[in-house]
Amino acid sequence: MRRHFFFSLSIALAAAAMLLAGCLGSRVIENTRTPGIAIDQFGAISVLGKRIDRDRLAKAIRKAGFKRDQEINILIPENVDRSLMASISGELRRKGFSRIVFVSDKKAYSELAK
Repeated sequence: MRRHFFFSLSIALAAAAMLLAGCLGSRVIENTRTPGIAIDQFGAISVLGKRIDRDRLAKAIRKAGFKRDQEINILIPENVDRSLMASISGELRRKGFSRIVFVSDKKAYSELAK
């Protein structure tokens, strides 16, 4: 009887430790309505406030906790370069991200791949 209790206790503690380690070791973005990615008026890209080069954007997005099937909102200024938007959208689509939405304070844009 006593051996059964300690076995059950050790299983419960192991399960709790795994859950705690999983929660502490990963970051899940749940609120996609608040953009975690932004392009400033000079064309600089930032992910969660950290400046990123365009060729490392997909890796930074994955590292930040975004999933490929998740909607990715990218905050843009009002007068953004459309070719920059197209190149960012194309790069993310090539890396498997399919739900990319560019948002500003007043409007939302979605680029469709052809």
